[in-house]
Amino acid sequence: MVLRKRTCNLPDPPLPLGYRGVDRWDHDVDFYKLIKVLRDVQYPYSILPDHMPEHPDDPRKWQGFAFGYGYINALIHAANSEV
Repeated sequence: MVLRKRTCNLPDPPLPLGYRGVDRWDHDVDFYKLIKVLRDVQYPYSILPDHMPEHPDDPRKWQGFAFGYGYINALIHAANSEV
């Protein structure tokens, strides 16, 4: 994974000099590699889905977030099965 002087949407507090926020459509992310990196550095915090799919029959967006959490959970299980 290449770390660049970029970060995702973090408006507050102000970003350090030389960094800029990026839109989620501005780059590609390999989430499987990301989960493995988070595992390797023993990241202790939550991983939350964002910008989930939605449709009119699910006005509270629960199905979309269930999909997102399931995807994250599957990535974590797959990454942990390698070690």
